[in-house]
Amino acid sequence: MNNSDDFCVKEFRNKEKRIIFFGSIHSRSIKQINSIKEVIFKLNPDIILVEGNYHLANFKSKEESIEKGCETGYVSFLAKDKKIDLESNDPSFSEDISFVEKKQGKEICFAYFFLRNKNPNFSEERILKNIKENSLWKDFDYSINNIKKIVKDLLHEDYKADKDYSNYFNPTIKITLFNDITFELSKFRDDFMLKKIKEILINHNKIFIIKGVYHLNENENKIRKLLENVK
Repeated sequence: MNNSDDFCVKEFRNKEKRIIFFGSIHSRSIKQINSIKEVIFKLNPDIILVEGNYHLANFKSKEESIEKGCETGYVSFLAKDKKIDLESNDPSFSEDISFVEKKQGKEICFAYFFLRNKNPNFSEERILKNIKENSLWKDFDYSINNIKKIVKDLLHEDYKADKDYSNYFNPTIKITLFNDITFELSKFRDDFMLKKIKEILINHNKIFIIKGVYHLNENENKIRKLLENVK
């Protein structure tokens, strides 16, 4: 699979329709933020499809959006500021949880999303609460102590609150089971995105999509074929 350490922008078009796909790096890079702004202003899209649940976010300023949501947070803020239609290109968090839980069981699913969503902007308690609200497993132990137990049993290491676990969720490498889960989850998310694009193309001619560059690399040919079949 193709991976990249930098963002990438690709344009797809036919006679009537244009799609700009901004394959992003999840960061607060000013270079990337400026590029996003330039591309959006140049395209003047009918609609923006943003990664994750950032279509639901309400940031008070550009600075807050970048600090709390990196490039996807900024896109959400910009779309709402400019009154551009904004939707998610991802399934809901509860759908992601359901997908992983069915394949791996509750405990692995619980640890997977807890470690994946660790973020300096969010407390452990907030992450645990979010998982609980979106899974609703009866009589399940949604605690840090359970996280510590699962991490020890599954990864054979101690849970560390200050550790950067991001490499465990890179679908292009193999360190733990979590890398394999991310690969499968990425395909699930991409299938949702492609269906979403197909629906959006019916009533929109200019679409801006932002999602991690991995997803652009994996779906470039599929998006091109989608446009070929749209009149």
